[in-house]
Amino acid sequence: MKKLLSSLMIATTLFSGVGATAAMAAPHHDNRPAQVRIAREADHVHRRVVRQAPHRWHRGERMSRAERSRYVVADWRRHNLRAPGRGYQWVRSDRNSGDYILVALASGLIASVIAAR
Repeated sequence: MKKLLSSLMIATTLFSGVGATAAMAAPHHDNRPAQVRIAREADHVHRRVVRQAPHRWHRGERMSRAERSRYVVADWRRHNLRAPGRGYQWVRSDRNSGDYILVALASGLIASVIAAR
């Protein structure tokens, strides 16, 4: 009887560990709707792939207030630019391109674009 009890205890100990391991190895089920899962996976892939080219500004377009205050050119003489008229300012399109853009302060309307060489 003593051998039977000890073998039962050993078997219980062994099999309880296997059951816990099998439960932990079970795959996690995602309970979100399929459309949400697909959309989030698509966003994740989209963020890695997207690489946007810099915007090329043209006369007559409008710049937002944030864009026209980003790279203001205060020393327009040093860059061989004409003096901006009243209510206008020179800005650069971005730090690297060097395109100079004459923008109306009130409306953001682009009056002139001078492309970098």
